[in-house]
Amino acid sequence: MIKAGNERDRYLRCEGSGVFFAKKGSIVAMRPGNAKIEGSIFGSAGGNLLSNAFQSKKREIMGAKVELMQVEINDGYALLADEARYVFGVNLQANEILCLHQSENLLAYYNCDLDARGRGVTETVIGEDGLFKTVLIGKGNGSWVACLATGNPYSLRPPITVDPDAVVAWKGNEKPRIETAHNTMKGWLKKSVGKGSGESYFLRFDSPQTQVYIQPYEV
Repeated sequence: MIKAGNERDRYLRCEGSGVFFAKKGSIVAMRPGNAKIEGSIFGSAGGNLLSNAFQSKKREIMGAKVELMQVEINDGYALLADEARYVFGVNLQANEILCLHQSENLLAYYNCDLDARGRGVTETVIGEDGLFKTVLIGKGNGSWVACLATGNPYSLRPPITVDPDAVVAWKGNEKPRIETAHNTMKGWLKKSVGKGSGESYFLRFDSPQTQVYIQPYEV
């Protein structure tokens, strides 16, 4: 089993024995020992881990390419980071869903399925660049996803209405509703939420079982 933990807000430490997937080039350090990254085997004399031995696997998800590498460690650990962004983890139960707004917000995951069909997401949901591209489904038995945020992430429980461009991800099977500024509190949100007064629609979450993660930055 691979366990993951946040280190100093901007690092992800993955340790144990098993296989997980990570964003291409995100490993910044590894404990000496046996490790397998996309078919390249590294032992104590395996050479420079930061060489061009890192190979990537490309997956097409909802029209966006997500470059991942498969990492296998044996009683060791790997330290991951990405452009000094904040890192936070989300644990998933069997069949529990995590939807990410941007595929670039995915740092790593363990024991989850990627769903290219966007199960659990309404076709109309999204930011200016399209659908919530990356959907992960937990398999249970320690499933987790590590996400990236620009700025310190904040976790919210519904009922809540949020600016879609500030959303990093949400956990749960809820399909959020789209509300326009005109039908939400008589336009109050148009003046009070989002960048200036230009926001015209928002995402409404109502289920108390849903967890919404936002960042202090709008894509």
